[in-house]
Amino acid sequence: MAKSRTTKVAPMHIKLAPLLEEFVTSMVATGKFKSVDAVVEDALQRMMTRERYMREIDDLIQEGLDSAADEGWIDGESAFAQVLSRSKPVKRTTARRSA
Repeated sequence: MAKSRTTKVAPMHIKLAPLLEEFVTSMVATGKFKSVDAVVEDALQRMMTRERYMREIDDLIQEGLDSAADEGWIDGESAFAQVLSRSKPVKRTTARRSA
């Protein structure tokens, strides 16, 4: 069995703006979170996730820009025409109104 490592974390004291402190307190008071620590941890986890997604988006944008630089740009009308040529026509139906 692997030994579990426990690391001691020094207490961290943070000062929040009154509005944020009120919000954190309300999250605990309503029972959505068990503690202030849990609220802060959840917020930081969400921030980390958002940052990871933003890096991925930035990477994809850069990949597109690099591809366009290598393969050339295409104007909007041509791109739209290509998309339309690949898609199936949609049959439109009109709603019947009762008189």
